[in-house]
Amino acid sequence: MFSINQLNGFNVSAKTSLTASGLWVIADTDRMSRTPGSAGNRKTMTFSLWVKRVSTGALQTIISASETTQCRFVFTAADKIAFNRATTDYFLSTPTYTSTTQWYHICLGIDTSQAAHGDQFKLEVDGVNVASDNTTAITQNQNLELTNAEAHLIGKYFSGGTDLLAARVADFQMVDGSKLTASNFRDGGSPATYTGAFGTTGFRLDFAASGDLGNDVSGNNNDWTNTGVAQDTADFPT
Repeated sequence: MFSINQLNGFNVSAKTSLTASGLWVIADTDRMSRTPGSAGNRKTMTFSLWVKRVSTGALQTIISASETTQCRFVFTAADKIAFNRATTDYFLSTPTYTSTTQWYHICLGIDTSQAAHGDQFKLEVDGVNVASDNTTAITQNQNLELTNAEAHLIGKYFSGGTDLLAARVADFQMVDGSKLTASNFRDGGSPATYTGAFGTTGFRLDFAASGDLGNDVSGNNNDWTNTGVAQDTADFPT
């Protein structure tokens, strides 16, 4: 049965059944990599993922793009969630996230075509809107490196073996060209199937194929290369 998100006009199904998560531990080899063949919408995008942290208290990269211009989505050393570009945290969550037993659902929508910070960024954790310590807007219409035709990494920053993710990750989705809300990806406290368009560089990783954890199941075939990430079929959000 389908419900309609009145605000965004996208359909989502009821609860979806996951079968696995991907496990990143603190090791330089644990990462997924992809270089899009062409750029997507570099101003507007949404990231949605479920995360169960393995360790805290250190800077950990969720996804990054560009070694020359740092652009990434991270847990900070203070256990906040941040969107960072060129060393500036344009969004820095007021709350901290330190649990290593809870599955967090994190949804970050970005639209730099907007002028005001509150319209440019929307972070929700477990379906709740999150305030930012930093409310300085990024330059309006700024093109971001995420969704550009350059190297992307999940779970690692580019400069050597730094800022490594230590977490289980499930149902990692990126929608290129739309700034969405968490209700597009969750049904109550459970994962839900997003049924809208994913855009040029968009993807969905469900980590279900044991020999191909980077398989994109969005229909775009924007597959990622897996290096060292393990499948966990015993621990995932339900």
